[in-house]
Amino acid sequence: MTIDETHGMNGHSMAIGSDINGPITNGHAHHTNSLHTNGTSTNAAHMNGNSNTMNSANGSQPPISIPMVKFRSQFVQDGQCHVPESRYNIKTYYSDMKKPGTVSTQYGYFLNESVDIRALDMSFFTMARSEVERADPQQRLMLEVAHEALEDAGVTDWRGKTISTYIGNFREDWLEMLGRETQPWGIHHISGSGDFVIANRLSYEFDLQGPSMTIRTACSSTLVALNKACAAISRGNCESALVGGVNLILAPGMSVAMQEQGVLSSDGSCKTFSANTNGYARGEAVTAIFIKPLADAIRDGNPVQAVMRATSHNMDRKTPTLSQPSTDVQEALMRRAYKLGGITDFSETTMVECHRTGTPTGDPIETRAVARVFGEKGVYISSVKPNLGHTKAASGLVSLLKMVKALQHHIIPPNIKFSIPNPSIPFEEGKLTVPTEATPWPKDCLERVSVNSFGIGGANAHVILESAATYNIPTAVSGFPESPQLLLFTANSSKSITRLVNNYKVWIEQNPDKICDLAYTLARKRTHLPYRAFAIVNNGVIESVSQPINSKSAGPPSIVMVFTSQGAQWPQMGQELLQSNEVFKSSIQSLNQQLQTIAGKKPHYSIKEKLKKAGKQSCLSSAKFSQPLCTAIQIALVNTLKTAGIVPHAIVGHSSGEITAAYATRALTAKEAITVAHHHGAVAVKQE
Repeated sequence: MTIDETHGMNGHSMAIGSDINGPITNGHAHHTNSLHTNGTSTNAAHMNGNSNTMNSANGSQPPISIPMVKFRSQFVQDGQCHVPESRYNIKTYYSDMKKPGTVSTQYGYFLNESVDIRALDMSFFTMARSEVERADPQQRLMLEVAHEALEDAGVTDWRGKTISTYIGNFREDWLEMLGRETQPWGIHHISGSGDFVIANRLSYEFDLQGPSMTIRTACSSTLVALNKACAAISRGNCESALVGGVNLILAPGMSVAMQEQGVLSSDGSCKTFSANTNGYARGEAVTAIFIKPLADAIRDGNPVQAVMRATSHNMDRKTPTLSQPSTDVQEALMRRAYKLGGITDFSETTMVECHRTGTPTGDPIETRAVARVFGEKGVYISSVKPNLGHTKAASGLVSLLKMVKALQHHIIPPNIKFSIPNPSIPFEEGKLTVPTEATPWPKDCLERVSVNSFGIGGANAHVILESAATYNIPTAVSGFPESPQLLLFTANSSKSITRLVNNYKVWIEQNPDKICDLAYTLARKRTHLPYRAFAIVNNGVIESVSQPINSKSAGPPSIVMVFTSQGAQWPQMGQELLQSNEVFKSSIQSLNQQLQTIAGKKPHYSIKEKLKKAGKQSCLSSAKFSQPLCTAIQIALVNTLKTAGIVPHAIVGHSSGEITAAYATRALTAKEAITVAHHHGAVAVKQE
């Protein structure tokens, strides 16, 4: 019997917010503080073809957006390196002879040494020091990367929400190490070492009340976790989800076991699809993505990095051995996902990111399944394993993240280390192409890819991924602002905020054209923590930076707006904002248009032109003009402040200031407010 658990998401697409952190140097992945920009769109258009819409159609479920992905590595070069001494002494276990308890390679794919797996920024979390010291490093890194995923998705109010947490993991190196420890570990032994607690730890620390579980289906853990998360959202069990995976190589036990199984490459290199395949090398990865329904992500202004059209999950049947996959079941898995996604034309898929690990048995089996599904027109095939090794439980998300970046950059990434084609793979009959160099995305192909992930025990998962551009979701516009920009910085300590400001200084030097987007993100899409500082940036250069202060409260302040009557005005007020701020300018233009629609005797002047006049030419001292002009300025300021996230908790209006106060409380529309101000000025003139 084939177990088939599926989840389709056409029209309920899940948005993927995505960022991949850091380049690889000398085989190590550098973690860098990346800056993510918010989505600015408010609408997604309906598409032609196979119904890329945000509404359910043909019984399929809506797409899921990915507002953010966090990952430490990259996908183009070879990240191979020597096993770091910080993990274990490989010389003790290495042997080029087949001896029990040894491994035949000294290489793998490890996080950069600058990523301190022993550390945790405790200012963000409530764990006691004694608990942190005994916690599996996988828990620590997962906490940090998950926090980054939430933050970069522009989610600031997650506490108490029904956000689910699904984490893929299946190796307990920490337990192996504890087994050799002679000292007692006390009350934190179980919570610090069991991988079951990784997902629960995230939910606890972030105060989330959605479903929370660790998935252990070996190599397919994270894509199975993703399938579970999408299903939970579809069923209404949660509003959004954190999905992650972690694989750290802390002890030699698993490597020794894999050596005995015969799957490790003796040269520590994965040569997927090649005739000289001889297994794979192990790799480390820490991944996290934040997903939510596409319509919700657009509504909330989250950045949409990619869209999941559908996912599926099934189980290999009774194959010759437990670990041998099935071409028939893998084919059924992919076809089921496309059926759930409402996609009937397989030829529109450009690329399949395969699970392939460079083994003589697995490579031909999966590629035959791909050829059966996509062979009519042909398809590109690739695998991330030659770049980053086999990251086991995290590998499914690693493959997905590679495809997110490929869609974003419109590039078919190369499959490195591919040389002589494996004669057992149906390249010609299946029209399968292995890209050997970075290739521009074909102009006649949709920005759609498929991702496979298979577990050694037979648990399989598949994801159909599409670009955000496919849904006509605009991205943030780059460019140099005409006016100075205010950057708000926030952290949990003075040391952290100083480091944060310095990191942003470097980033601004490298990205001066993204200042507007950065200013918005820091102001609107970051949780405001107790320590605050600000900087003013002009023409891409930081002109001044404030001293950090402790606000003594991480909660939002209570803002009161007071609107005055006439008497505080002056000639040419608002000129700089009219020239530099689009919201302010458009508000004045809109009010001027509404002023001209007043019934009866219409005004014969322009608000903008009256505000321009200087000195004695200004008519702001006349009640006839000062009333509507002051009200227009105040309304435009309310709109401008609102776009910066500044909204009042209380409002006070004095005399004619009550007009704008009524607008700010939504008691009056902008047209009604400017009309009242116009008539108020006319009456005031008659009373003079």
